[in-house]
Amino acid sequence: MNLVWMMLWRAEWRASSQRRHAAPLIAVLLACMVTSAGTATAAAPSAAPSAAPMPAAAAPARRATGTFYDGLNPNRLGGLLGAGVGVMGGIIGAVGGACAPRGRAKGLVVTLFGIMIVGGLVLMGLGIGALVVEAPGMLAYAFLMPGGLAALLGIILFPVMLTRYRQAELRRLEAESFRAS
Repeated sequence: MNLVWMMLWRAEWRASSQRRHAAPLIAVLLACMVTSAGTATAAAPSAAPSAAPMPAAAAPARRATGTFYDGLNPNRLGGLLGAGVGVMGGIIGAVGGACAPRGRAKGLVVTLFGIMIVGGLVLMGLGIGALVVEAPGMLAYAFLMPGGLAALLGIILFPVMLTRYRQAELRRLEAESFRAS
């Protein structure tokens, strides 16, 4: 419905020389607007656009059920959580990839991995909780998918990062023993 209003606004915004071309477009768009009851909200098309305000389309009635997932958009929520997990993984990869071969910032990288794993487990718990209370399936999926990926990738890649830090420590010890001899 927002697209219809945007198109109407653009049609009204055009210069006055183009208004005669915009009037049929407005008439067609108004004829296509339908309320929740299924009746058209516009009358027959007119030759010129009117300056009167357009009637707002009736919004579908929402029942207040009192659950925690009222008003949540699972698609937006899943996208935001997935993007957050991706950004967190990117930060860990960048910091760990730059610092691990040098043996630096081990505490920071280990802490970031811990946050990622614990955050993933919390999201998985929320997803399982959403399944238990029989929330809509997409809401559970919005928590389970990013949480599962964060926990799984964190658990799998944490030993790899620790191995890189061990290798850096061995290189440092070998360099010290070489200098001492």
